[in-house]
Amino acid sequence: MLNHPIHANRDLGRCDAFGEVLTTLYSKWSLYHRSVGSIPKVLKLESVDCQGPITGQELSFLQVYCPNLKKFGFSFNGRRRRSAPDDNLIALTEMRNIHELSVSNADFYSQSLFSILQHGTNIHSLQLVNLDEINLNSIIIIGNGCVNLNSITIACCHFTPDNADFDKLTAICTEQEVNKSSAPFNHLESVNIVPTTSVQFSIIKYIVYFSRRLKQLRINMMHQAVDDGFVSSLVTWNPMKYLEKIELMNSAYLAMMAANTLILKCGVLKCLGLVRTWGKVEKHEISAIKSEIRRRNLDLELN
Repeated sequence: MLNHPIHANRDLGRCDAFGEVLTTLYSKWSLYHRSVGSIPKVLKLESVDCQGPITGQELSFLQVYCPNLKKFGFSFNGRRRRSAPDDNLIALTEMRNIHELSVSNADFYSQSLFSILQHGTNIHSLQLVNLDEINLNSIIIIGNGCVNLNSITIACCHFTPDNADFDKLTAICTEQEVNKSSAPFNHLESVNIVPTTSVQFSIIKYIVYFSRRLKQLRINMMHQAVDDGFVSSLVTWNPMKYLEKIELMNSAYLAMMAANTLILKCGVLKCLGLVRTWGKVEKHEISAIKSEIRRRNLDLELN
């Protein structure tokens, strides 16, 4: 890769060895750095997808030498070397140009991800995968800090419940709070969640409740089954005035009643996806409701 003019690239695409590249270019211990005199002072990169491990030190290089970065996805390496003092994400707090951020395999609090997101005004798209130390307060921090967030994905994260979560949700999730100009997730239009346990439903409720401009909702129930009552709760938490597409995947106990509820309550719904993965829906029921959709001339796709 170092044979290519990386200093001139703006979109690197996927590069799982990007952390090693930064170390090779900029570490004072690098033989390449010491032997080559043409190291670029600044990289023009605006987009990098690094699914390979990256360390806190390499993120420090990123902060200094990639100041124009707008889209960044990475898997953090700190869990393997937690004793190292630089194994945290604190360097990203100074990278205010990042609009799209994807983080996997990190700890929300102990590795300082929270310090980035509580000041994430410029972040429009956020993807969190396989994180530890996620709790309701984490989601509150994201909602309050990433005020311009348009899209969020939370997948397979490890949730730490608190006995006070129910009372906190009851106190926070009110019409008075959601109508405030400073309400969290005020610009959120796309939500994608893969919960691993039922205790994570507090996260779903908080996000869905405040996302009053929601257009797309995708929940993969591969780890936790729900029934029709969950769907009734969704449309109770949020009137879904703008919802155009919803996908509820792999729900063993969802029946056609849930589909009818969504069609009835979501006035601008255009796509009700993955109904075929619901455990209590038969093929003939899908055919019947498709026929009803055609008869009523609804602009709705069901699959």
